[in-house]
Amino acid sequence: MREMKEMRVLHVNNIADVAGTLSRAQREIGMSSEVAAVKWRYSSAVDHPIPPDPPGLANMRLFFWILRNLHRYDLLHYHGRVGLTALYYKTRRIPAVLHFHGSELRDSNKVRFTSFARWAFVSTPDLIRHAHKVNVDPVEYLPNPVFLEGIYPVNIERRGEEVEGGRPPVVVHLPTDRRVKGTANLLEAVEILRSEGIDVDLRIVEGVEPEKALRRMREADIVVDWISPGFEIYGMVSIQAMAMGIPVVCHIDPALYPKRPPLEVVEPSAEGVAEGLKRLIRRAKGWG
Repeated sequence: MREMKEMRVLHVNNIADVAGTLSRAQREIGMSSEVAAVKWRYSSAVDHPIPPDPPGLANMRLFFWILRNLHRYDLLHYHGRVGLTALYYKTRRIPAVLHFHGSELRDSNKVRFTSFARWAFVSTPDLIRHAHKVNVDPVEYLPNPVFLEGIYPVNIERRGEEVEGGRPPVVVHLPTDRRVKGTANLLEAVEILRSEGIDVDLRIVEGVEPEKALRRMREADIVVDWISPGFEIYGMVSIQAMAMGIPVVCHIDPALYPKRPPLEVVEPSAEGVAEGLKRLIRRAKGWG
């Protein structure tokens, strides 16, 4: 195998822009690294975008692109669910990484076609147990990467003083899937607060490009991430908000995070979320 800086890496799929971020970091240390993915409407830019229309053929087009170009690379880093196309990767005997990001493990009784990969990673620590259940082993937790360029702290101390002075706190929620993120709990929690005389400026951000989502996040006094009973993790939204210095509400399993992150941890219910928001609002003067 080539020396690391001479390696040519191909990332396939770009879930949550993880592939794009890893590829950029690899290029910054001198490696050749590119991303090929279907360019869905609100996904980030990639090196080799595959047209999304018609949707039923998009993934097939991506595979045909890989057929024509895989010989140019020394390492395949595959993100997400893999199907019969794995048989081709195995025949090529290219060193491969399989990187799981969520539903492809959580929602599957059996994950097929993984033997082509020499290494397996998961993006959140809860996925390790799911990987073991479907015989993906060994597997390692690789935390989601975030480039801090363009992500800088807001003046959260001043915002806290404004909330303490009576301004309704701006609560931002950015669900890619309302069921998965527990959005219904947040909507009901806000109604609970309003019934108690606590006004909240709730802003739900969805269906926008990543750059616009970040701009909307910067407007937040509080960011609410995962608050669903089916999930006990924090994700990319939490990481970005914490990097900005914005308080984050989330439901996590402390056992998964030996070094507890600076989150406002809540129970995954409307009442639990309402209590967590109240705690943060009461401490507004101490933000920052």
